Amino acid sequence: MVQPIIDLTLLEESSESNKKSTAKMVTKSAASQKPQAKKPKPSAGDLEPKRPMKEQTSSQSTPTEEKDYTSFSSLLASPMVIFHLGPKKKAYHIHRDLICSTSPIFQSHFGSLETKTPTTDMYLPDHDPKAFELFLSFLYRKQFPEIVPPPPSPAAANDNTSTTTPQQDKDIHGANLSLLLTLHFMAHDWSLPLLQNLTLDHISRYLGKTSTLFRSRQIALIYSKLQDPKAPLRRFAVDHFVWRVMKKSVGAKARRTYLVNRAGAAEMEFLWDVVEGVVGGKKYPVPVEPGEKGRCAYHVHDKGARCEE
Repeated sequence: MVQPIIDLTLLEESSESNKKSTAKMVTKSAASQKPQAKKPKPSAGDLEPKRPMKEQTSSQSTPTEEKDYTSFSSLLASPMVIFHLGPKKKAYHIHRDLICSTSPIFQSHFGSLETKTPTTDMYLPDHDPKAFELFLSFLYRKQFPEIVPPPPSPAAANDNTSTTTPQQDKDIHGANLSLLLTLHFMAHDWSLPLLQNLTLDHISRYLGKTSTLFRSRQIALIYSKLQDPKAPLRRFAVDHFVWRVMKKSVGAKARRTYLVNRAGAAEMEFLWDVVEGVVGGKKYPVPVEPGEKGRCAYHVHDKGARCEE
């Protein structure tokens, strides 16, 4: 049998070609097995849907929002503080942020709750609880109940609709006016101009409905509590007194009685103010009913501000 002739040259070339092919395969396999760099895990922010570029820019420039203490609901979410009123220390629980939002005086007293021992009590032994309850009504409702005078006595009304005597009527009127004055002084001392305006409006309406005058001790109290000659309540007291005294229906004898027994006994400074008003001095114009001077005539306002009609 004839053996095939093998060309050794071809075998060598084939062997070299196989070696090169094998080397290429090994190199490629090794390259594919190289460890790849680990991708960083996505953060929580990366998982959120991307916003448009304009929206992202505007959100980045927005400052951090602070807690809103102006909303009524947030004020009522604050802890309670206790006011102790009168000699018997009658207790009233009030929301701290609400009372502090009304006046810097209360802010200064109660300080910050961040301190280790925050102040939670305030004692007012010389304050009337009844007037303070009217203040609480204003604090939570921005108004307080109208103090309605009783029906006139039978002697004054010529009927039987009242069970009080004229003297009892005067006593009731005096007590009601004193209550309103006390509330006004609270508002003045605590720097609450809105409450000052409301109380003066109530006083004006009450005097108009009852056709009464301030008593001597009430006038003296007004002048002692309000030292500023331009204080609205002082101006109102003088204007109202002058208007009542100078009415045509008031005789000369009654005028003297008013001036001596009411004005003179109350306060000498008040008497001089009344005299200037009676003679039509520069300090006070010709006497007119205080209510005709406009709603803002005796109100406390910032410069240039007026009441909304």
